[in-house]
Amino acid sequence: MKKALFIFLCFSYIIGSSQDLLIKEIRSAYINANNLEQVNKLIKLTSFKTKEPIVEAYYNVANLILIDYKFNPFEKMVKFKKYSKELDVLVEYNYQNIELRLLRYAVQKKAPGFLKYNRQIDLDLNFIMQNKSKESAELQEFITNVLNLLKIEEEI
Repeated sequence: MKKALFIFLCFSYIIGSSQDLLIKEIRSAYINANNLEQVNKLIKLTSFKTKEPIVEAYYNVANLILIDYKFNPFEKMVKFKKYSKELDVLVEYNYQNIELRLLRYAVQKKAPGFLKYNRQIDLDLNFIMQNKSKESAELQEFITNVLNLLKIEEEI
């Protein structure tokens, strides 16, 4: 019995560690998703079937970024509606997840005004700012980096 428990704990630790490494790699790919190659890398990292909302959210965001590389306006609109809706559903079911709210905030911030995808932008930013200090130092740093990137892009 003790041996089975030990094996279970070791297996759980390995899975948890590999999940942490994956999230770190996904975050890094997201920060660097400023060209088609990097966007495709992010999609590849997140395209496997999972029940992890954070991985699904990054997959949706990666596909929203990919829209910038499409030419057909109709296709862009269809994909935007699909992936933004999926992101909204993930946030709705995981409303207290700061990283999901950060991703949605970033999408809202970058979305063209005519899409009117900005209904939750102030709520998301306020939630992020009020809860950032409760997160790990690593996640706080990531949040700061994303917010700074959004400010820099806004100034350009």
